[in-house]
Parts: sequence; C-alpha cells; structure tokens
Amino acid sequence: MTTGTVTRDAPRGFVVALALTVAASAVFYWRQNYAGQVGGPISIEKSLWLNYTITAWFVVPAFLVRHAGVDRALRIVLGSFLASMLARGVIELWLIYVAFGWSPIYGIAHDALNITLIAALRGWFRPGLAALDPFNVAVRRFLTVVQASFVAEIAFAALFYRMAVHQDAVYFAAPTEEFAHINRLTGWVDIAVYAHLAWFVLGQRARLLRRRAVLREGPA
Repeated sequence: MTTGTVTRDAPRGFVVALALTVAASAVFYWRQNYAGQVGGPISIEKSLWLNYTITAWFVVPAFLVRHAGVDRALRIVLGSFLASMLARGVIELWLIYVAFGWSPIYGIAHDALNITLIAALRGWFRPGLAALDPFNVAVRRFLTVVQASFVAEIAFAALFYRMAVHQDAVYFAAPTEEFAHINRLTGWVDIAVYAHLAWFVLGQRARLLRRRAVLREGPA
C-alpha cells in the first residue's frame, strides 16, 4: 500500500495575494482621485509604484519567509525586513490618516535604515549565502533589488520634500504638471522593478506557485 505525504514547499495563496494587492491598489487609486481621500489625487505612475512596494516589501517577503525552500539565513533577513516594514506601515498610516503629520523625511530615514538592515544581515550571514541553489540565489537577488527600490524611494521622497506640499497634507504625486518630473522618474523606475518582479515570479514559478507531493511507501 502506498500512502501520500504532502511536503510544504510553496505556501498557499501566493497568486491570490498578488491579485488582492492589485485590486486594493485599484480601489486606492479610485478613492484618492474620485472620493476625496486624504492625501490628494495620485497619478497612474505612483499608483503602480504603490502596488509594487506593497507587493515587494510586504507580500513577497511574507510568503518567502514561510517557504520551506528558502535558506534559513535568507528567511532571517526577510523576516527582519518584514517586521521593520510592518512597524512602518502602522506608524505611517496613523500619521497620514489620523495625525495628518507625515513627512517625507520620516520615510527617507526608514528607507535608509532598511537598506542598512538588509546589508548588515547579509554581511553577517555572508559565508552561508555564498553557496546557494538557483532558487535561493534568485531570492538573494530579489533582496538586492528591494534595496535598490529603497534608493529610488529616497529620491522620490527628496523631490517631494523639496516641494513642501506635505505641509498641506498632500502625500501623493497627482497627475498634474506640478508633479510631472516626479511622475516621469517614477514611470521609468516602474518599468525596471516590474520587469524584475515578473522575471522573479515567472522564473521561479515552479517553487513559488506549486506544492510538491512526496509519496512514501507505507505498511500494507
């Protein structure tokens, strides 16, 4: 008699989480542009950037940290980064929608902190991260792109801070000439980060999207 045992490789719900993130971003775009939500209108470029950051800074790390195939050292890096982002999410939402006191400077400081956090942990675990299988190499590269995305976010925030519009509770770049320079830069970055995200998800779909069944011989 043969019994089947399911080996947990990829956690369930990854595609659903990605779809829900896209749906939530679409709702957010509608609320900012047509429902008068606090923060002001948001451009398509910035809406796409927001969708990417939620996906790459929250959704993907949350699944990777639970993935049985991810190296333990990488799970520690991902888990530490995710905890940092969850703390920021709570504080930032409160400052934007309750206290109306968010400043791009806060974001810049936290962006720099996360770049340093990931770099420090990767340095600490460097010996163990030197010999990884192709899947974990892709995860390590994903973290590198995440660090680069924080560099881009710092640039966006610095440009936004120079405009001083956050003092009037305007927290997003609108689709207007006033924000055209930020939106153009964001559009180019969107192309780069989405290309990598697609490469990562599609290239590693066998490990990210499927669950393996391991058959074992049992007693007759």
